[in-house]
Amino acid sequence: KQEDNSIKNDEIDEVDELIEWTQCLPTTDEIIEEDLSIL
Repeated sequence: KQEDNSIKNDEIDEVDELIEWTQCLPTTDEIIEEDLSIL
């Protein structure tokens, strides 16, 4: 049963990392504004 727990924890860690990574990405609006300022 402990092994099952560690597997679930690993999956949760991966999801947390994914959420953190997506939060670090700029929003679409920010990307559009940057593109316009380059032009």
